[in-house]
Formats: sequence, structure tokens, C-alpha cells
Amino acid sequence: MVERRHGTTRREILDALRRSAGLTADQLADTLGVTAMAVRKHLAALQTEGLLRARVERRPVGRPVHIYALAPDAQDIQPRQYQELTVDLLDDLRALDGGDKVALLFRRRAARARERLAPTLAERPLPAQLDILAGFLDEQGYLADWETTPDGDYLLKEHNCALYGLARCAPEVCACELDLIQSLLPAATVTRESRIVDGDSSCCYRLRPRPDADCGS
Repeated sequence: MVERRHGTTRREILDALRRSAGLTADQLADTLGVTAMAVRKHLAALQTEGLLRARVERRPVGRPVHIYALAPDAQDIQPRQYQELTVDLLDDLRALDGGDKVALLFRRRAARARERLAPTLAERPLPAQLDILAGFLDEQGYLADWETTPDGDYLLKEHNCALYGLARCAPEVCACELDLIQSLLPAATVTRESRIVDGDSSCCYRLRPRPDADCGS
């Protein structure tokens, strides 16, 4: 949440700028009821994080002033209704055209990921493939890693479910993910051992190398 990351004053600064075309540090201080020095410290930190931009405005009287406004990246920290909207749309699609259409949407999404990853994974040993796949999942927000087991299997773990809200109402999400991993890693048999939506701490996939496959070292 924004409150934890930026603190109450920083959240108020962001909200005030969101409602304006730009404000000076003194204007923000007056609006929030804090000192200009305190505001400037927060503004400097928010600029460093890439959430604000400033322009110099020259005035007829006095020194030039800095006018602060939100940077595009600041839009990402404001609560959005995208997930709720997506869930509603999927529910409507299921009601209108049936579950097969919902499954088709997620299969098409998985197909795009497969098209992107398959050429990179081809002809690599399984550990190298897992490195690449975990990196891709990390980019998608899954906090993925993998490890080996004493019996020679591999465990691919996702410590965050980037599609948690969707997965709770659309089982096709998890089914397509399992199918995607299996199709990308044909040198192993893939089984799911746990799911975050079931209350587990991670989504865990066990990969057992096929006896006739060369999985590398």
C-alpha cells in the first residue's frame, strides 16, 4: 500500500498533486499544514523514486520557483479497479458463452508466453531452462525460484500469485499455467504440489526428469 511505502505525508503530497496542475513546496506546506522544509524533504525523496517531476517557473516578482507535478509512474501506485473489472468480464463471458470461451482466453495468453519463451529454452539443459523460466515469471510478478531435491527432482516455486484474484474465480488460470510449464519443459514430467489460492505459501511445481531425456547438469 502507498501508506506504508511513502508515509502519511507523502501520500497527502501525492493526493494534493493529483488534484492540481502543479504546486510549489510552499503551497503544499500550506495545504497540508506542515513546514515547507518537511515538504521539501518528501519532495526530494519522491523525485528520487521517479514519482514527481518539477519545472522552474519565473515570476514577475521574486525568485523563480519549482512547480511539482506527478510523473507518469505515480499513476501505478493509485488504487485501480482493473482486477475487479476483469473478474466481472470473465464472469459475464462465462455466463454468455460458457466456460470454454474463458479457457480459450487463457490458452491464448499461454500461447503468447510459449511463443516468446520456446526459442530461448530450446536445446538447453533443464537447469538452464529453469533459470530462464524463473526469470520470466519474476518479470510477471511471481517471485519465482527453483531448487533441486535429494532425489534428483526440481521444484519450481512461485512465492506470489500475480493473478490471485482471477485464479480464485477462474480455475482455468492455474490449469493453463500447468500446461504452459509442461509444454515448455518436455524433458520433465511436471506436477503441481501446492497453490497459493488453496492457502499454501507458494505455488510449487515438481519436475521429474524423464529417463530418456538429457537434462544436463
